[in-house]
Amino acid sequence: MQVNQLGSEFIRKVDQSLSSIQKNPFGYTLIHQNVRRKLLSRFPYGLFYIVEDNLIFVVACFHVKQDPKQWQKRI
Repeated sequence: MQVNQLGSEFIRKVDQSLSSIQKNPFGYTLIHQNVRRKLLSRFPYGLFYIVEDNLIFVVACFHVKQDPKQWQKRI
């Protein structure tokens, strides 16, 4: 079954999460070395990111039930 506008809702949640990260980059869970995770509301995904100097690098937008070694390969 397809839910109308679900893709658009997902993009909105990603955008909201990116704004939240930008406002408070150190406010989210440190999960591996210097990688932090912001969970998306309504969707089982997280934004994995690194803060270096004044820059935020998004490493992955990743389903949280998948093998974490998959996103760790990206850092």
